Amino acid sequence: MSVKSERKKQVYKSKKSNPVQPAIRPIMLESDSEVVIKLIDFNGKKPSPEYHYGTRTGTVTKKEHKCPVGEWIGEIRVSRSMAQRMWVAATNLFNDFQIPTEPEVLEKFIEARGEKGPWFRIQFANEDGVQGAGAVYLPNVLGMAQHVNDKDPEGRAVIATAVVAPKHVGKGFGKALHVLAAAHFKTLGYKTLVSDIVGFNTDSEIAVWKSLQKDFKVESYNMNGFSTTRVLRDLNIIDDGMFDLLNTRVALVINGKAMTLKEISDTEFPQFEMDLTDERVPLLKSFAVNR
Repeated sequence: MSVKSERKKQVYKSKKSNPVQPAIRPIMLESDSEVVIKLIDFNGKKPSPEYHYGTRTGTVTKKEHKCPVGEWIGEIRVSRSMAQRMWVAATNLFNDFQIPTEPEVLEKFIEARGEKGPWFRIQFANEDGVQGAGAVYLPNVLGMAQHVNDKDPEGRAVIATAVVAPKHVGKGFGKALHVLAAAHFKTLGYKTLVSDIVGFNTDSEIAVWKSLQKDFKVESYNMNGFSTTRVLRDLNIIDDGMFDLLNTRVALVINGKAMTLKEISDTEFPQFEMDLTDERVPLLKSFAVNR
C-alpha cells in the first residue's frame, strides 16, 4: 500500500470514529461561574435554535435566543471547582427569593436594607398550616460570592449540564462534548473531571459516562446526592428554618421523577470521575476538530 493511500485510510478512520466533522467546530465561552463549550455546524442552517436542560423541570427546552453563526449542535457547561458548582445551585435558590448574587449588586442590596439588618427573613407555612420562618445571612452570601471562583485545590472540574439538539441525539455528540471538556481542563492542568454532584444525574448522562469508560480511565461509584443546603447551613449562610424550608419545598426532576432536596440527599446516585492524567485524554490543541 502506498503512503498516499495509507494517509487516506487514516483520515477516513478518524472521521468515522469522531462525530465532530470539519464543519462542526467548538466555541468556548467563559463566565464567572462556568466554562461553556458549544458545538456549531458553520455550514448548517442559521439562525438555529439553542436548547437548555432545566434541572428544576427535567426537560429540554428552546432558549429565547438563536445561534446566529450556524447550526447549534449542543453544549456542555462545566464548573471550575466543587465550590463553584455548588454556588451555581445556591444562586438559583437565592434568586427565588430575589436576593442578588453578583457581589457589587449584593453589596448595594445590603446597604439599602438599613434597619432591616443583615438577616433576610422569610415567613412560610408548612403542609399542615403551621407557621415558620427562615433566614439568610447576607454578609456570608457576599463572602462566598467574592471567593467562589477560586480553582479547586485538588484540580477537579465538575460537569454542570450537557445538552444536544433533539435532532442530533444518538450521534455521539454528547460524548464528544465531554471529551472536549476533559481536553480543555487537562490543558489547564486539572487532574479530574467528575460527573455532576447536584442534580444532573440523568439516565442519558450516565450512558455517556459508561461510554467514556470504554475509552478512558473512568472510576464509577454510588454516593448520596450532594446537599447544597447542608453546606449553606454549615457556612452560616442560612439558618435551620431556611434549611428545612428549602429541603422540603424545592424539588428537582430527575429521570421524570420530582424529588425534594432532602430526598435527593438521601438517595444514592451513580457518580463518575475521569482521570485527566490518562495519556488517552487529549490536550485541546490535539483534539481532532478543525478550528
